[in-house]
Amino acid sequence: MQTLQSLAAALDAKDPYTAGHSERVARWASMLARRLSAGEEEIEDIRAVSLLHDIGKIGMPRGSSTRPGA
Repeated sequence: MQTLQSLAAALDAKDPYTAGHSERVARWASMLARRLSAGEEEIEDIRAVSLLHDIGKIGMPRGSSTRPGA
């Protein structure tokens, strides 16, 4: 999990506008999974993949992942 959090932090560092976004998504996804009565192992899996949901943005040039006017 520490490695995943480091990758999410690297992604957040690349774009200060979205800093903390991956962690917030992971927290919300975990809460929803718990609310839906998922097991603890499944909740941890959901948290892990949620941290990495934007991982493809690491290789993109800065600013190319935002829409004009957004």
